[in-house]
Amino acid sequence: MKMADPAPYLLTFLLQALTAPPADSQLLILGQPTTCQQECDYVYNPVCGTDSLTYPNFCFLLRASCNSPRLRPQRYGSCTTPDSCNYVCDRSYKPVCGSDGTTYSNPCVLMYYTCFYPSRGLFRRHVGRCVVEKECPATCPRQRTPVCGSDDRTYTNECFLMREACAGRRVTKARNGACPLKCPRICTREYLPVCGDDNVTYPNTCTMESTVCEGKTVTKAYDGPCDLPNGPPRQNPSCNSACPFIYAPVCGSDGKTYGNNCALNAASCKNPAITKVSDGECVTSQRSCPQTCPDIVSRVCGSDGITYENECILRSISCNDPTLTVKSQGTCENEAASSSGGGSRSSCPSVSVCPTNYSPVCGSDGTTYPNQCNLDVATCLDSSVTWRSDGLCPIATSAPGIAPAGTESPPCANTCSRVFAPVCGSDGETYFNLCLLNLAACNENRVINAAREGRCVPSSGGSSSCDKTCPFTYNPVCGNDGVTYSNPCSFDLAVCKNPTLIKVSNGAC
Repeated sequence: MKMADPAPYLLTFLLQALTAPPADSQLLILGQPTTCQQECDYVYNPVCGTDSLTYPNFCFLLRASCNSPRLRPQRYGSCTTPDSCNYVCDRSYKPVCGSDGTTYSNPCVLMYYTCFYPSRGLFRRHVGRCVVEKECPATCPRQRTPVCGSDDRTYTNECFLMREACAGRRVTKARNGACPLKCPRICTREYLPVCGDDNVTYPNTCTMESTVCEGKTVTKAYDGPCDLPNGPPRQNPSCNSACPFIYAPVCGSDGKTYGNNCALNAASCKNPAITKVSDGECVTSQRSCPQTCPDIVSRVCGSDGITYENECILRSISCNDPTLTVKSQGTCENEAASSSGGGSRSSCPSVSVCPTNYSPVCGSDGTTYPNQCNLDVATCLDSSVTWRSDGLCPIATSAPGIAPAGTESPPCANTCSRVFAPVCGSDGETYFNLCLLNLAACNENRVINAAREGRCVPSSGGSSSCDKTCPFTYNPVCGNDGVTYSNPCSFDLAVCKNPTLIKVSNGAC
């Protein structure tokens, strides 16, 4: 490629040099304004300046001389360079972006400048012209002037669309106004209510817009349900709703914990009645009830006359019954079974607060409880149940709940712990613990004795039973794997394939 003849430029520059202005004045270029030239073409046509620097072309030298009036062109071509920097570059335009933010006409030119000015630490950033990085807007105004994007998505205003484009999404403005709806459309079930101008509350904007597809003319009146007493909430348009994702909780006067001060200020901007109460999460007035209690025998006597295994268990009950307090340490002198009539069911704790240790005690109802805590819960529910002895209750000849002819059956126990202490019943089934065996016998009104402690041993010749067919009757059984089996036959079939399964209870899990 033939280079342009620099003679006219050099002649002009030399004429100016003869009438050079004072050093402190600005260089005047014939036919050019007095302001410094900012843009130059990136065409490599080197000129050597009087400062012994090589400029890519005459324009770059003129731009430099604007701030250095004594700078003049020395000759056409490169200044004397180190032997190692004798690059011969062509004039092809294959731009690359340098680390200094300058676009070089081709990679060779960049290599030349990298070699000649090693102190600059130049390197190639990417192929192509340098692009001025734009700072994406963090927030956008909330006024609704919808625009339709090239992705067929309606944006609240053009700022929201530009923010998406700036973040790297390939989208441009297609037209002013909302995008035309495409029917039919499927909407999510999230509840973000909006009020239509037909005074109907829609679950979300999508649901409202889908009614337009049905021929109904409706637009959004405001966010929120239509039954707001004073119509749409008045909000300050200058309220900033964009806050950093930093968790530094603060408590508001509305009793709500906000993620940080910014979030509280945004809420306060919309509702000036909200102010900051304190740093940290809001403290609720609800008392903390113990979820589990330790396996410690340190009996206390409650104000209800009942002896509790330890103070934690008493506090668990008093959480729902504030009138209950510790009367004294140790066992109550006179158990209040006869006078109290039993505790209120609502104030009795669940057996889930009891420890999981297996230290059986026998209750006066003939039930073996896994430990004293479980018996205390039963006593709270039914004050007639008291402690009989430590250890297992004697195995009865008839199942609990089966009364002699002519007498009324007592109610079946309704609480059993989930402590795993398997026993084998006389019916050949393994029960989770003895309490559940007795409960099954009572509910099914049949005699089931504890044949032995531990799991039942399946017969050795029953492998073919794993292939039996079960009826479609629904008589659910709950296994210790948390699965509800449709009937006992289905459960037995599962036990045949997995002997570790144990029936927890009749009925669904």
